[in-house]
Amino acid sequence: MLTVGYDPDFAPITSTNNIDEADGRAIRLLREACGKAGVDCRFEPVALPQHEACLAAGSIDALAVMAMTPERRERFTLSDPYLMTGAAWFAPKSPKSDESIPFDPAGVEQGTRVVTPSAGPLTNVVATRWPHLTVMPATDYRDALEQVAADRVFAAALNIDAGTAMCEELYPGTFALPQTPFLEIPLALACLKGRSNREFERLATALDRVNAGLST
Repeated sequence: MLTVGYDPDFAPITSTNNIDEADGRAIRLLREACGKAGVDCRFEPVALPQHEACLAAGSIDALAVMAMTPERRERFTLSDPYLMTGAAWFAPKSPKSDESIPFDPAGVEQGTRVVTPSAGPLTNVVATRWPHLTVMPATDYRDALEQVAADRVFAAALNIDAGTAMCEELYPGTFALPQTPFLEIPLALACLKGRSNREFERLATALDRVNAGLST
């Protein structure tokens, strides 16, 4: 049995549905891959800030999705990417216009405060690409959007799919929803370095076969 952790608040990629089952694009692909690999999987909801701690403690064997970055390749064993997503900016609509004008980080002042979850992959990306911004931490996506809505920060750097879904759920009509990401991000199945086992490897291989089938 492979216990796979997933973020229950990361729709449409991973979520918990109304009958308390794991759901989302990644979960559906993983279930199909589990069937192909003959691997029994149990999906365990784990809040974003607890992902790495649960892996280290062994309460989960793997994470359903992890953004592939150079830093994470050094610390985790990652499958080949099986989903593509991206990072985007989320800022409120202008009070003077109904038009959704995207946030442009290059056009704001030195020290402008932005936010991204501290457990996510974007803190270093934003700090490197836009060093004039001040990057504030958030515990999760809800916290990040709340900081923007409360005018404590100017914008949030979030996954474009999950951020859009959460804005539509919690703040309909409030945010200028992004149409394109500022960074494409491949997602992979992940476990800690040195913790890979035959079940993980079989599941990772089966994910490749599932994606090959989807693309033909």
